[in-house]
Amino acid sequence: MTLLVLTIFGNETKVGCKDISIDVSLTNVDLTLLIGQYAQKYYLGLAKKKTLTETVENYKSYLPQFFVLPHPSPRNNIWMKKNPWFKATVLPDLKEAVKKLI
Repeated sequence: MTLLVLTIFGNETKVGCKDISIDVSLTNVDLTLLIGQYAQKYYLGLAKKKTLTETVENYKSYLPQFFVLPHPSPRNNIWMKKNPWFKATVLPDLKEAVKKLI
């Protein structure tokens, strides 16, 4: 099984891959983490909601292919405080999804 993590900074894509089955071709990606609004805009296109918050609130609608997340930067501490549902609801589901893969 393969977990693919995609983060986009401007025009540059950062890819992190935890390959459990050593499948180098990445044809068997079970879950892709779309981290931040740029990655979400690029990969979700019109399926993305109007705001990052709305997209993350509706994370279940993108499963099982994508798991949408805010970027974990210190600048997002305010967002985290304004959206306590994220830690209470989304993070436990993310942990469970990753646990199933590893």
